[in-house]
Amino acid sequence: MDNQKLLLHALSYIRTMAEGKNPLTGTEEPDGSALKEERVKKCLSYVAGVLEDAASGKFSPARVKKEPFSLTEEQRARVRVMEGEASLRELLDHIYTYAENGNMKIIPRGLTRDWLAAEGLLVFHDGHFSISPEGKAAGLIWRQPDGVHWAVVFTPEAQQWLIDRLPELFSYIEQQKGAPKIDPETGEVLGKRSSGGKIPFSLDPETLDSIAVLPGGVSISRFVQNLNSYIDEGMQKLSRTTLTDWLTEHGYLERVQKDSRQALVPTEKGETLGIRWECRGEEGRGYWGTVYYDEAQTFLLTHLSEILR
Repeated sequence: MDNQKLLLHALSYIRTMAEGKNPLTGTEEPDGSALKEERVKKCLSYVAGVLEDAASGKFSPARVKKEPFSLTEEQRARVRVMEGEASLRELLDHIYTYAENGNMKIIPRGLTRDWLAAEGLLVFHDGHFSISPEGKAAGLIWRQPDGVHWAVVFTPEAQQWLIDRLPELFSYIEQQKGAPKIDPETGEVLGKRSSGGKIPFSLDPETLDSIAVLPGGVSISRFVQNLNSYIDEGMQKLSRTTLTDWLTEHGYLERVQKDSRQALVPTEKGETLGIRWECRGEEGRGYWGTVYYDEAQTFLLTHLSEILR
């Protein structure tokens, strides 16, 4: 087994232990086990992140430049589905093992997910992906691997669907190199970019007065998407980070660790304003997110000019 495969194997063990499970059996460790200690879990999560960076080529002690992942036609023909169901990460790691060159970057999960959305199997809505009818027909299903969080899982049928279309996936990944990252919900270009001659985002008082709050509480992405629908083509889109950075700076939001990920959640001051950290359900699955109710949306609209200074 070459170094890259060993690294992926070790990464799988570390991830499992970071979840408080036995890496050999996948079963939950009993209370009192060192793997159930929060400090140990955080340490293992950090190590898993370092290993993942090393596997993707972002970090390498030897600083060896890794090549983009690819498979020859013969190698693709040998790829077989995994037994039972598999997560996207497990499936991509499995496909990686069919490459003979261990000095390749891992297959990017984010771009693979974007490709599945472009192919119509996934739908991006309100900050989260859901499975489309086409995705269900291909064999994608929802599961709760840890008994709490829902995730998209590939049945053998869905695995075969992706394996049959690996050339299209690799072509899509290649095309995205150097392309700006687009927020699929707001349409904003993420990361550094030039204005392209467009004027900065702004809304005149009359337009602001005409904007109604969105009922039922919405994500910041959905709120920004609504504001961007009022601007002309020659204007830059508003970035959600413009709002969340301002709210954080003024004590309405704070960044905390939630389920092994960083999340912006409301402070007590933010909750008073109408910002909530809530679990929302969709198609039987639940996910946690920060939700902005009427008062919070009205507050942002009222202070938008101040935020944009």
